[in-house]
Amino acid sequence: MKKSILISFVIPAHNEEDTIEYCIRPIIRQLKFIKEKIEIIVVNDGSTDKTPDVVKNNFKKSVKLINFKTGHSAAFSRNRGSEIASGKYLVFLDADQIIEDNFIKNLREILVKSNHDVLSMFVLPHNPKTIFQKAWAGFRNAHYCRAFIFKREVFQKLKFDERIFYIEDNELWERFTKAGYKLYDSGIKVYHIDPASWNDFLRQRKWHGKGIMCWIKIKKKYSPLRYFAPCFLLLFLFLPIGFFKVAPILFYLLLFWAYYGIKSHEIVNSLLWVTIDYFGRFISLYYFLKEILFNQKNYIGPK
Repeated sequence: MKKSILISFVIPAHNEEDTIEYCIRPIIRQLKFIKEKIEIIVVNDGSTDKTPDVVKNNFKKSVKLINFKTGHSAAFSRNRGSEIASGKYLVFLDADQIIEDNFIKNLREILVKSNHDVLSMFVLPHNPKTIFQKAWAGFRNAHYCRAFIFKREVFQKLKFDERIFYIEDNELWERFTKAGYKLYDSGIKVYHIDPASWNDFLRQRKWHGKGIMCWIKIKKKYSPLRYFAPCFLLLFLFLPIGFFKVAPILFYLLLFWAYYGIKSHEIVNSLLWVTIDYFGRFISLYYFLKEILFNQKNYIGPK
């Protein structure tokens, strides 16, 4: 009798040659501890580096590799991976995420005893070393970021909206709650290898700006614009009132430093986060405005 597949790991990858191996190896290492069948699907979305070679050379027998010559988006890759997946449940991992020890064993115990439609897992920082990674640690340890595990039949009814760029998780969550599905918090964890350099940070904020523009044009909802609200505190610098020119900015930074510091218990990393994040919002605003000026005609999201 052919063994059915319990879990399909779906991993989108675009130029992830430095991290993809760290993502896949812990999954394979944990397979020997459970009796159910697990599959791993990597969707190479137009990588120009050695990402597909790393997968083929190291995991040819263990991983199903789908190759696309041109890049699309994480939403596109996840949907394509889900379409060939056979598992009862879909675990969507990023190529720079690492599952915790006993992740599969703990998840399996939950799945065989229950019939949840969707579960959440915590996303925590992985071994932060650079200033940017330590800043992200301050954020993640305060915010309890989550990712989703879907029953495959439920996900097929919703899927990611491929027109939405970068913040497609938010859009799916919105439709998920409107559909009346209930989220179960599994308590299991994955660790994220966060952006390490200025170039990584710049690229991420560029995507964020484009993602907000994409959301507004497609969903016709303007709530994401609040992300840019702190940028306008700079207008106080033009007022002829001495110290009070910088007081609003200082108050904003101190307030959120206290918030993140208390929640994460990481005073230094929280200070790094609120400072870097504040300047990062201006970068996102620049790319948001650039989309408005140059790319809004027939807009269906960044390519």
